[in-house]
Amino acid sequence: DTLIAGVGAVGCMVAHVMWASDAVTGDVVLCDADRKGVDDTNLNRYVFFGRSSVGRQKASEAAVVGADAGVDFDPVDYPVQTIERFPARVVSAVDINIAREAIQSRYPARILSASTRDLRAELLRVAAPHFGVCLRCFNPPEEQPDDDALRQAIEAGDYGAVGELAAAHDVTVEEVEAWVARGEC
Repeated sequence: DTLIAGVGAVGCMVAHVMWASDAVTGDVVLCDADRKGVDDTNLNRYVFFGRSSVGRQKASEAAVVGADAGVDFDPVDYPVQTIERFPARVVSAVDINIAREAIQSRYPARILSASTRDLRAELLRVAAPHFGVCLRCFNPPEEQPDDDALRQAIEAGDYGAVGELAAAHDVTVEEVEAWVARGEC
């Protein structure tokens, strides 16, 4: 019963090892919210994917590729904050700090945090709350823009197509456009 949060370079490697290890069994939730999915610029780092994976959502594609594993991969193509049943063991391979904070805030029994940065690998075993380091210790959450700044950024096109933004937040384009126009919270 494990969650792999982030199915990029590190998450793919973990899923690949689980797939290749016959002795590893159980349920594994694969979670990745990257709306771009797999692209050809990261195939050299994503060992679980090939050319046929390009354009597909990472979590769902990893579940398809690893379907014959001893573990049951359950894909979630949405942010880690949306997971209702949170496993006791988490591999945090996400690349944004707000996602790391969301994982830490759920207080899973064990967190193994791993990431790459500038081709340098880092690994951190996270302790129980108040007994050692947490995901936030080395990764303070990114500042989030207030509503007015977010509206201005959307209007300026900084978030790409409104349709992509709406899909990423599971709302309609009309709802995003109405929110921008209304100026309400």
